[in-house]
Amino acid sequence: MYWIIILVFFAGCSCERPAPTEEQTEPIEEPIEMLWSIPYYYVGSSVDSSPLPINDSLVVMSAGVDILLLEQQTGDIRWRAFVDSATNIQTDIFVSDGIRLFATHVQDVRAWSMTTGEQLWIADFPDDRGVLNSTIVHRDGRLYVGGYHHAYCLDTITGSVIWSYFFGDSTVAGDMSIYGDKLFVSAGGRKPKGIYLLDLDTGDSLYNYMINDGIGGVGMVPIIEDSIMFVATSWDIPSAIEAWNINTHELVWTFEWPSGAFIIDHGIIVDDILVLTLGPNAIGAWDKNTGERLWFQAPNPQYNWGSLVGYDGRYIYYNLAWRIYVFEPHTGNIVYSMKGPDGQHIYQIAVTEDKIFVHGWPENMCFTTYNPE
Repeated sequence: MYWIIILVFFAGCSCERPAPTEEQTEPIEEPIEMLWSIPYYYVGSSVDSSPLPINDSLVVMSAGVDILLLEQQTGDIRWRAFVDSATNIQTDIFVSDGIRLFATHVQDVRAWSMTTGEQLWIADFPDDRGVLNSTIVHRDGRLYVGGYHHAYCLDTITGSVIWSYFFGDSTVAGDMSIYGDKLFVSAGGRKPKGIYLLDLDTGDSLYNYMINDGIGGVGMVPIIEDSIMFVATSWDIPSAIEAWNINTHELVWTFEWPSGAFIIDHGIIVDDILVLTLGPNAIGAWDKNTGERLWFQAPNPQYNWGSLVGYDGRYIYYNLAWRIYVFEPHTGNIVYSMKGPDGQHIYQIAVTEDKIFVHGWPENMCFTTYNPE
Protein backbone atom coordinates (compact mmCIF):
# COMPACT_ATOMS: atom_id res chain seq x y z
CA MET A 1 0.00 0.00 0.00
CA TYR A 2 1.07 3.54 -0.59
CA TRP A 3 0.19 6.83 1.04
CA ILE A 4 -1.46 9.14 -1.47
CA ILE A 5 -0.82 12.87 -1.21
CA ILE A 6 -2.87 15.42 -3.15
CA LEU A 7 -0.81 18.05 -5.00
CA VAL A 8 1.06 20.18 -2.50
CA PHE A 9 2.26 23.67 -3.42
CA PHE A 10 3.27 25.31 -0.16
CA ALA A 11 6.99 25.63 0.67
CA GLY A 12 6.83 23.96 4.07
CA CYS A 13 6.09 20.44 2.83
CA SER A 14 6.83 18.03 5.68
CA CYS A 15 8.42 15.36 3.45
CA GLU A 16 11.62 16.00 1.57
CA ARG A 17 10.13 15.54 -1.89
CA PRO A 18 9.87 18.05 -4.77
CA ALA A 19 6.53 19.80 -5.17
CA PRO A 20 4.56 18.49 -8.17
CA THR A 21 4.51 20.58 -11.33
CA GLU A 22 1.48 21.60 -13.36
CA GLU A 23 2.33 18.92 -15.91
CA GLN A 24 1.95 16.13 -13.36
CA THR A 25 -1.43 14.46 -13.47
CA GLU A 26 -0.74 11.47 -11.22
CA PRO A 27 -0.57 11.82 -7.41
CA ILE A 28 2.82 11.32 -5.73
CA GLU A 29 3.30 7.84 -4.30
CA GLU A 30 5.23 7.96 -1.04
CA PRO A 31 7.28 5.03 0.30
CA ILE A 32 5.82 5.35 3.83
CA GLU A 33 2.05 5.15 4.37
CA MET A 34 0.07 6.19 7.45
CA LEU A 35 -2.10 3.34 8.72
CA TRP A 36 -3.87 5.20 11.52
CA SER A 37 -3.64 8.16 13.90
CA ILE A 38 -5.22 9.00 17.27
CA PRO A 39 -5.41 12.61 18.51
CA TYR A 40 -4.98 13.30 22.22
CA TYR A 41 -4.85 16.22 24.64
CA TYR A 42 -1.21 17.18 25.20
CA VAL A 43 -0.56 18.23 28.79
CA GLY A 44 2.81 19.90 28.31
CA SER A 45 5.21 17.36 29.77
CA SER A 46 8.81 17.35 28.57
CA VAL A 47 9.21 13.57 28.93
CA ASP A 48 7.77 11.36 26.20
CA SER A 49 7.69 7.59 26.35
CA SER A 50 8.34 5.42 23.33
CA PRO A 51 5.63 2.99 22.17
CA LEU A 52 5.86 -0.69 23.17
CA PRO A 53 4.94 -3.18 20.42
CA ILE A 54 3.79 -6.51 21.87
CA ASN A 55 4.04 -9.49 19.52
CA ASP A 56 2.14 -8.71 16.30
CA SER A 57 -1.21 -7.54 17.65
CA LEU A 58 -0.90 -4.86 20.33
CA VAL A 59 0.99 -1.69 21.14
CA VAL A 60 1.11 0.40 24.33
CA MET A 61 1.28 4.19 23.88
CA SER A 62 1.25 7.27 26.07
CA ALA A 63 -1.60 9.63 25.18
CA GLY A 64 -1.74 12.78 27.30
CA VAL A 65 -3.19 11.89 30.69
CA ASP A 66 -3.78 8.27 29.65
CA ILE A 67 -2.01 5.09 28.64
CA LEU A 68 -3.62 3.19 25.77
CA LEU A 69 -3.49 -0.43 24.69
CA LEU A 70 -4.15 -0.44 20.94
CA GLU A 71 -4.62 -2.88 18.10
CA GLN A 72 -1.51 -2.58 15.95
CA GLN A 73 -3.23 -2.80 12.58
CA THR A 74 -6.22 -0.52 13.22
CA GLY A 75 -5.39 1.65 16.25
CA ASP A 76 -8.60 0.50 17.96
CA ILE A 77 -8.44 0.99 21.74
CA ARG A 78 -8.49 -2.16 23.91
CA TRP A 79 -8.31 -0.18 27.17
CA ARG A 80 -7.47 3.26 28.51
CA ALA A 81 -5.69 3.79 31.86
CA PHE A 82 -5.77 7.23 33.48
CA VAL A 83 -2.40 8.41 34.85
CA ASP A 84 -2.69 11.98 36.10
CA SER A 85 -4.78 15.07 35.35
CA ALA A 86 -1.70 17.31 34.98
CA THR A 87 0.94 15.26 33.17
CA ASN A 88 1.52 12.25 30.96
CA ILE A 89 3.34 9.15 32.17
CA GLN A 90 6.88 10.16 33.11
CA THR A 91 8.81 7.22 31.75
CA ASP A 92 11.19 6.58 28.89
CA ILE A 93 9.80 3.15 28.07
CA PHE A 94 7.20 0.56 29.02
CA VAL A 95 7.93 -3.12 29.64
CA SER A 96 5.60 -6.09 30.03
CA ASP A 97 5.92 -9.66 31.26
CA GLY A 98 2.80 -10.64 29.30
CA ILE A 99 0.56 -10.39 32.37
CA ARG A 100 1.43 -6.94 33.71
CA LEU A 101 2.59 -3.65 32.20
CA PHE A 102 5.30 -1.68 34.06
CA ALA A 103 6.45 1.94 33.91
CA THR A 104 7.92 4.66 36.13
CA HIS A 105 6.21 7.94 36.96
CA VAL A 106 8.00 10.88 38.64
CA GLN A 107 8.97 9.06 41.86
CA ASP A 108 7.28 5.67 41.67
CA VAL A 109 7.03 2.43 39.74
CA ARG A 110 3.60 1.26 38.59
CA ALA A 111 1.97 -1.91 37.31
CA TRP A 112 -1.23 -2.40 35.30
CA SER A 113 -3.13 -5.46 34.14
CA MET A 114 -2.38 -6.22 30.49
CA THR A 115 -5.92 -7.60 30.17
CA THR A 116 -7.96 -4.71 31.60
CA GLY A 117 -5.63 -1.77 32.23
CA GLU A 118 -6.47 -1.85 35.93
CA GLN A 119 -3.70 -0.39 38.09
CA LEU A 120 -2.36 -3.21 40.25
CA TRP A 121 0.21 -1.49 42.48
CA ILE A 122 2.41 1.56 43.01
CA ALA A 123 5.86 1.38 44.64
CA ASP A 124 6.83 4.86 45.84
CA PHE A 125 10.46 6.09 45.95
CA PRO A 126 10.35 9.74 47.08
CA ASP A 127 14.15 10.01 47.34
CA ASP A 128 14.44 9.20 43.64
CA ARG A 129 12.08 11.91 42.41
CA GLY A 130 13.01 13.19 38.96
CA VAL A 131 15.53 10.50 38.03
CA LEU A 132 13.30 7.42 38.11
CA ASN A 133 12.64 7.27 34.37
CA SER A 134 15.36 5.08 32.92
CA THR A 135 15.26 1.56 31.56
CA ILE A 136 13.19 -1.10 33.31
CA VAL A 137 14.03 -4.77 32.81
CA HIS A 138 12.42 -7.93 34.16
CA ARG A 139 13.26 -11.60 34.60
CA ASP A 140 11.47 -14.46 36.36
CA GLY A 141 9.03 -12.46 38.46
CA ARG A 142 11.45 -9.66 39.30
CA LEU A 143 11.57 -6.08 38.04
CA TYR A 144 14.78 -4.02 38.04
CA VAL A 145 14.86 -0.20 37.99
CA GLY A 146 17.46 2.49 38.60
CA GLY A 147 17.15 5.58 40.79
CA TYR A 148 19.25 8.17 42.58
CA HIS A 149 22.15 6.37 44.38
CA HIS A 150 20.37 3.00 44.11
CA ALA A 151 19.35 0.12 41.87
CA TYR A 152 16.18 -1.69 42.99
CA CYS A 153 14.79 -5.18 42.52
CA LEU A 154 11.00 -5.42 42.92
CA ASP A 155 8.53 -8.27 43.04
CA THR A 156 6.42 -8.04 39.87
CA ILE A 157 3.23 -9.22 41.62
CA THR A 158 3.30 -6.92 44.67
CA GLY A 159 5.82 -4.17 43.90
CA SER A 160 7.65 -4.85 47.17
CA VAL A 161 11.43 -4.29 47.25
CA ILE A 162 13.42 -7.54 47.26
CA TRP A 163 16.83 -5.85 47.37
CA SER A 164 18.51 -2.52 46.70
CA TYR A 165 22.10 -1.66 45.89
CA PHE A 166 23.71 1.63 46.95
CA PHE A 167 26.20 3.06 44.44
CA GLY A 168 27.29 6.10 46.43
CA ASP A 169 26.48 9.78 46.64
CA SER A 170 25.97 11.90 43.49
CA THR A 171 25.48 8.86 41.31
CA VAL A 172 22.44 8.08 39.17
CA ALA A 173 21.78 4.40 38.51
CA GLY A 174 20.62 4.67 34.94
CA ASP A 175 19.96 2.35 32.05
CA MET A 176 20.48 -1.36 32.57
CA SER A 177 20.39 -4.69 30.82
CA ILE A 178 20.34 -8.38 31.75
CA TYR A 179 22.76 -10.89 30.30
CA GLY A 180 22.89 -14.41 31.65
CA ASP A 181 22.26 -14.24 35.40
CA LYS A 182 23.76 -10.77 35.82
CA LEU A 183 22.50 -7.18 35.80
CA PHE A 184 24.60 -4.53 34.05
CA VAL A 185 23.84 -1.03 35.37
CA SER A 186 25.18 2.23 33.97
CA ALA A 187 26.16 4.76 36.63
CA GLY A 188 26.43 8.47 35.88
CA GLY A 189 25.72 11.74 37.66
CA ARG A 190 28.39 14.07 39.06
CA LYS A 191 30.58 11.09 39.97
CA PRO A 192 30.67 8.77 36.93
CA LYS A 193 31.30 5.17 37.93
CA GLY A 194 31.05 3.23 34.69
CA ILE A 195 29.13 -0.06 34.59
CA TYR A 196 28.27 -2.05 37.71
CA LEU A 197 27.82 -5.80 37.43
CA LEU A 198 25.28 -7.06 39.99
CA ASP A 199 23.96 -10.49 40.89
CA LEU A 200 20.31 -10.73 39.78
CA ASP A 201 19.17 -12.68 42.82
CA THR A 202 21.01 -10.91 45.65
CA GLY A 203 22.10 -7.50 44.31
CA ASP A 204 25.68 -8.23 45.32
CA SER A 205 28.32 -6.29 43.40
CA LEU A 206 30.42 -8.59 41.23
CA TYR A 207 32.54 -6.16 39.21
CA ASN A 208 32.85 -2.50 38.21
CA TYR A 209 33.88 -1.58 34.65
CA MET A 210 35.56 1.83 34.67
CA ILE A 211 34.63 3.17 31.23
CA ASN A 212 36.87 5.78 29.53
CA ASP A 213 39.11 5.94 32.61
CA GLY A 214 36.22 7.42 34.58
CA ILE A 215 35.70 10.44 32.29
CA GLY A 216 32.00 11.06 31.65
CA GLY A 217 28.94 9.14 32.74
CA VAL A 218 27.29 6.27 30.89
CA GLY A 219 23.79 7.25 29.75
CA MET A 220 22.89 4.31 27.53
CA VAL A 221 21.74 0.74 27.96
CA PRO A 222 24.81 -1.54 27.85
CA ILE A 223 24.53 -3.56 24.63
CA ILE A 224 25.77 -7.11 25.10
CA GLU A 225 26.21 -9.64 22.30
CA ASP A 226 28.25 -12.84 22.32
CA SER A 227 29.84 -11.88 25.67
CA ILE A 228 31.00 -8.47 24.38
CA MET A 229 29.59 -5.35 26.05
CA PHE A 230 29.36 -2.10 24.05
CA VAL A 231 29.06 1.18 26.00
CA ALA A 232 29.78 4.87 25.51
CA THR A 233 30.36 7.89 27.74
CA SER A 234 28.60 11.25 27.60
CA TRP A 235 28.77 14.87 28.73
CA ASP A 236 32.53 15.21 29.32
CA ILE A 237 35.39 15.60 26.84
CA PRO A 238 36.55 13.25 25.47
CA SER A 239 33.53 11.06 24.82
CA ALA A 240 34.48 7.46 24.16
CA ILE A 241 32.94 4.26 22.81
CA GLU A 242 34.29 0.99 24.17
CA ALA A 243 33.89 -2.78 23.80
CA TRP A 244 34.59 -5.09 26.75
CA ASN A 245 34.83 -8.85 27.10
CA ILE A 246 32.54 -9.62 30.04
CA ASN A 247 34.13 -13.04 30.65
CA THR A 248 37.67 -11.74 31.06
CA HIS A 249 36.83 -8.07 31.91
CA GLU A 250 39.33 -6.99 29.27
CA LEU A 251 38.99 -3.95 27.02
CA VAL A 252 38.60 -5.12 23.40
CA TRP A 253 38.72 -1.71 21.68
CA THR A 254 38.06 1.95 22.32
CA PHE A 255 37.16 4.89 20.08
CA GLU A 256 37.73 8.40 21.44
CA TRP A 257 36.34 11.79 20.42
CA PRO A 258 39.28 14.03 21.44
CA SER A 259 37.49 17.33 20.83
CA GLY A 260 33.83 16.55 21.42
CA ALA A 261 31.36 15.59 24.12
CA PHE A 262 28.26 13.89 22.81
CA ILE A 263 25.23 12.60 24.71
CA ILE A 264 25.19 8.96 23.62
CA ASP A 265 22.03 7.45 25.01
CA HIS A 266 20.79 4.76 22.62
CA GLY A 267 22.25 2.17 20.29
CA ILE A 268 21.54 -1.01 18.34
CA ILE A 269 23.57 -3.66 16.54
CA VAL A 270 22.84 -4.33 12.87
CA ASP A 271 24.83 -7.25 11.49
CA ASP A 272 28.46 -6.30 12.37
CA ILE A 273 27.65 -2.61 12.84
CA LEU A 274 27.19 -0.74 16.12
CA VAL A 275 24.85 2.24 15.55
CA LEU A 276 24.68 4.97 18.20
CA THR A 277 22.77 8.21 18.65
CA LEU A 278 25.10 11.17 19.19
CA GLY A 279 23.08 13.86 20.92
CA PRO A 280 21.97 16.42 20.31
CA ASN A 281 21.60 15.91 16.56
CA ALA A 282 23.88 13.24 15.06
CA ILE A 283 24.13 9.50 14.52
CA GLY A 284 27.08 7.25 13.71
CA ALA A 285 28.14 3.68 13.05
CA TRP A 286 31.19 1.59 14.03
CA ASP A 287 32.53 -1.82 13.15
CA LYS A 288 31.58 -3.80 16.26
CA ASN A 289 34.64 -6.05 15.96
CA THR A 290 37.36 -3.42 15.49
CA GLY A 291 35.89 -0.07 16.60
CA GLU A 292 36.55 1.51 13.20
CA ARG A 293 34.14 4.38 12.50
CA LEU A 294 32.15 3.59 9.37
CA TRP A 295 30.00 6.71 8.96
CA PHE A 296 28.75 9.82 10.73
CA GLN A 297 25.66 11.92 9.94
CA ALA A 298 24.24 15.12 11.43
CA PRO A 299 21.14 15.41 9.25
CA ASN A 300 19.47 18.41 10.90
CA PRO A 301 21.16 21.29 12.79
CA GLN A 302 17.86 22.27 14.43
CA TYR A 303 18.06 21.82 18.17
CA ASN A 304 15.70 19.01 19.00
CA TRP A 305 17.18 15.99 20.66
CA GLY A 306 17.58 12.85 18.57
CA SER A 307 16.69 9.93 20.79
CA LEU A 308 15.80 6.49 19.47
CA VAL A 309 17.05 4.23 16.71
CA GLY A 310 14.97 1.48 15.11
CA TYR A 311 15.63 -1.22 12.52
CA ASP A 312 13.18 -3.15 10.32
CA GLY A 313 15.62 -5.68 8.89
CA ARG A 314 16.56 -3.42 5.95
CA TYR A 315 16.77 0.23 7.06
CA ILE A 316 17.65 2.23 10.17
CA TYR A 317 15.16 4.77 11.53
CA TYR A 318 16.16 7.77 13.66
CA ASN A 319 13.82 10.42 15.04
CA LEU A 320 15.39 13.88 15.16
CA ALA A 321 13.98 17.43 14.94
CA TRP A 322 10.42 16.06 15.08
CA ARG A 323 11.08 13.96 11.97
CA ILE A 324 11.89 10.38 11.01
CA TYR A 325 15.11 9.87 9.05
CA VAL A 326 15.66 6.61 7.17
CA PHE A 327 19.26 5.41 6.67
CA GLU A 328 20.91 2.68 4.68
CA PRO A 329 22.80 0.95 7.54
CA HIS A 330 26.08 0.10 5.80
CA THR A 331 26.70 3.45 4.09
CA GLY A 332 24.81 5.86 6.35
CA ASN A 333 23.09 7.40 3.33
CA ILE A 334 19.79 9.11 4.12
CA VAL A 335 17.21 7.62 1.76
CA TYR A 336 14.13 9.44 3.09
CA SER A 337 12.84 11.77 5.80
CA MET A 338 9.39 12.89 6.87
CA LYS A 339 7.14 14.47 9.45
CA GLY A 340 3.54 13.40 9.77
CA PRO A 341 1.49 13.93 6.58
CA ASP A 342 0.00 17.15 7.98
CA GLY A 343 3.19 18.29 9.70
CA GLN A 344 2.62 16.36 12.93
CA HIS A 345 5.64 16.26 15.23
CA ILE A 346 7.36 12.95 15.87
CA TYR A 347 8.73 12.58 19.40
CA GLN A 348 9.43 8.88 19.96
CA ILE A 349 9.34 5.83 17.72
CA ALA A 350 9.31 2.05 17.89
CA VAL A 351 10.01 0.02 14.75
CA THR A 352 8.96 -3.51 13.85
CA GLU A 353 9.48 -5.42 10.62
CA ASP A 354 6.56 -3.70 8.90
CA LYS A 355 5.38 -0.81 11.09
CA ILE A 356 6.64 2.42 12.66
CA PHE A 357 4.76 3.40 15.83
CA VAL A 358 5.03 7.09 16.69
CA HIS A 359 4.35 8.95 19.89
CA GLY A 360 3.87 12.39 18.38
CA TRP A 361 1.91 15.60 18.59
CA PRO A 362 -0.96 16.33 18.26
CA GLU A 363 -1.50 12.66 17.40
CA ASN A 364 -0.07 9.22 17.99
CA MET A 365 0.45 7.51 14.65
CA CYS A 366 1.31 4.28 12.91
CA PHE A 367 3.09 4.08 9.54
CA THR A 368 4.30 1.34 7.28
CA THR A 369 8.06 0.94 7.18
CA TYR A 370 10.01 2.43 4.28
CA ASN A 371 9.34 0.69 0.96
CA PRO A 372 10.93 2.39 -2.07
CA GLU A 373 9.59 -0.18 -4.52
